[in-house]
Amino acid sequence: MVAPELVASGDRSFATVGVVLSSTISVVAEVQALWVVAFLTGGLDIDKDQRKVPLPPGSLNLKNLSKSSMEASISEAVVLGSPTGTGLEYNDMLLRDLGLNPHRLGGGKWREMTGVYEPRAYAGIVEEWLIRREFMELSSMA
Repeated sequence: MVAPELVASGDRSFATVGVVLSSTISVVAEVQALWVVAFLTGGLDIDKDQRKVPLPPGSLNLKNLSKSSMEASISEAVVLGSPTGTGLEYNDMLLRDLGLNPHRLGGGKWREMTGVYEPRAYAGIVEEWLIRREFMELSSMA
């Protein structure tokens, strides 16, 4: 979605989104669009200790973005399309970048393992991100 060379030079003026060939195309598109807005407006520029949801090892990080890290983090099912792929892992990665909880179903691990992610699981992510961003801006002023 972004060129590592631009990120390395601090240029946040260009980002692209792709199409994920899955049954959850509309949900992935919404999460991607929010991520791009955050990228273009500097909303992803927070320190690790300010993150609500810690990044798991091997997650993408804008500070050291490279082609090899992107290839290792994004599954072929997302990039090439897969009839069985849902884009869930991709959404999880983008939500972590945004500082939002990717576990959207509620009810703990059992519900996450057995539940079905429907579009309503992502309802309110824009509002969550706006609240989080406002909180981060206020806490950085203090």
